[in-house]
Amino acid sequence: MLRKVGSESKAGGGSKGVNSVIYRLVALVVLALVLEGFACAAYFSVGLWNFSDEQSQGVKADIVAQKKTALQDLVRMAYSTVDRYYNQSLDEEALKAGKSRELAMIVDGIHHQISTFYKKNVGSMERDELEQAIKDMVAAVRYDGDNYIWINDMHPTMVMHPAKPALDGQDLSNFKDPQGTFLFNEMVEVCKEKGAGMVAYMWAKPNEDEPKPKVSYVKLVKELNWIIGTGAWIEDITEAMKLEALDQVSKLRLEDGNYFWINDMQPAMVMHPIKPELNGQDLTTFKDPKGTFLFNEMVKVCSANGQGFVEYWWGKPGVKDVLFPKTSFVRLFEPWGWVIGMGVYMDDVDLMVIEKQAGFAKSIRNL
Repeated sequence: MLRKVGSESKAGGGSKGVNSVIYRLVALVVLALVLEGFACAAYFSVGLWNFSDEQSQGVKADIVAQKKTALQDLVRMAYSTVDRYYNQSLDEEALKAGKSRELAMIVDGIHHQISTFYKKNVGSMERDELEQAIKDMVAAVRYDGDNYIWINDMHPTMVMHPAKPALDGQDLSNFKDPQGTFLFNEMVEVCKEKGAGMVAYMWAKPNEDEPKPKVSYVKLVKELNWIIGTGAWIEDITEAMKLEALDQVSKLRLEDGNYFWINDMQPAMVMHPIKPELNGQDLTTFKDPKGTFLFNEMVKVCSANGQGFVEYWWGKPGVKDVLFPKTSFVRLFEPWGWVIGMGVYMDDVDLMVIEKQAGFAKSIRNL
């Protein structure tokens, strides 16, 4: 009995030792698996965070690219508007015809005033007195700045010229412009045939000596046998086309209120719809708070490539004393020397990227 018990005791002790070794081996294996799991998780996590950063940068690049593409398309639209007016300014005959219609409205209005005044006073005023009153009335008329109305008769003789009074009373039958046009004779012929019409010739502007292309509209006042007329210089008509182009571009707006501006290659501001106080100002020394001479940069870009992007800081409409990062696209309209531009603020890009990063972070934490 004693031997048997001792034998069993030894066997039991050996069994416990084996179990202890097994437990230790299992613990080591489990620990190794846990450590490997943590290592894999850490490696996987780092990879996910790196992937998140790469995706965020990719999102930022995509957003910036989309904004730049949209800017190019919008500036192209404004460029097309300016180009349309430029092409119209090249069609001199169309300009003359269009301006003639405008001048006709002015002459018709003066003609009506003269006829009304004549009918009202012809029985109560001496002829000389009546004519002088009409001449005084017409001489006082001005429109579009210094533009005027003159009167000659059907001889032709100058009856009244407000800008060149030295011509008053002179015989104009042999008067011709530098290109040989007997302009006053042509006016007489037009009024004889049609009673009114357009005549093109060369004539110097007030306070200038050099004759320039001009188109006039003339109309016969039958009661007095006088011709009244007014005209416009072709270069002024072209300048008016520029002003119309600027007006159209200044009215172009996006839904968010974004706008176009135009500066020249000096650079000086030609048109800024939000900050009109800049119009006409020299911009060569204009810089943002970080020292970027933005308009000089625009000129450099356009001089080198005709178009391009410029980055700088600029204020937002309705936000005082705060500047924001902005990227603009500018394009040179070479015929008129204009730089047409539009910009977009880039501060919202970082906000959009932060939102994307937050979404990635939440997904990684859940994973």
